[in-house]
Amino acid sequence: ALLECEPMTVVNSFMTMAQLGLMPSDVSGEAYVLPYKGKAQFQLGYQGLITLFYRSGVQSIRTEIVREHDIFSCKNGVINHEIDIFKSNEERGKPVGAYAIGLINGNEISKVMNKTDIMEMGKNFSKSFNTEFTPWKEKNDPELWMWKKTVLKQLGKLMPKNETIFNGDDFFILSLCS
Repeated sequence: ALLECEPMTVVNSFMTMAQLGLMPSDVSGEAYVLPYKGKAQFQLGYQGLITLFYRSGVQSIRTEIVREHDIFSCKNGVINHEIDIFKSNEERGKPVGAYAIGLINGNEISKVMNKTDIMEMGKNFSKSFNTEFTPWKEKNDPELWMWKKTVLKQLGKLMPKNETIFNGDDFFILSLCS
């Protein structure tokens, strides 16, 4: 289908990938070029987000899904999440939210979102949200990576910006030269 896309959109998608220093690969999961209505579109993958976070100076990053029977609290940005590792996801209950925590300059920055807000973001911003093969459906993404990617994107808005880290929903480099 990419062969049928406008050639410049294919070139632009790969140029964006090259500027970000990401690999187009299903294996790495960093970035993709997807056909959409006759045009190619750059799509930043979950692993690409992680790569950009680490390049920008984040010392560690973590995302988790919260389930209805987990013990969870968030007070003033401090997350306490207890999981019984001997229970299956089914025993832990339905997914109710997700969070991401980044450590930068010795400080933790976190973002927590509930299921309703995560799904609303998907519905409003994902062109594939209502398709049969969308990763937004739990049957297509049982580990809920799209939920984790969503909270990571929102966490990125809270992180300090530099020439490597992305800006807002666009996730492009702020400046290629420093």
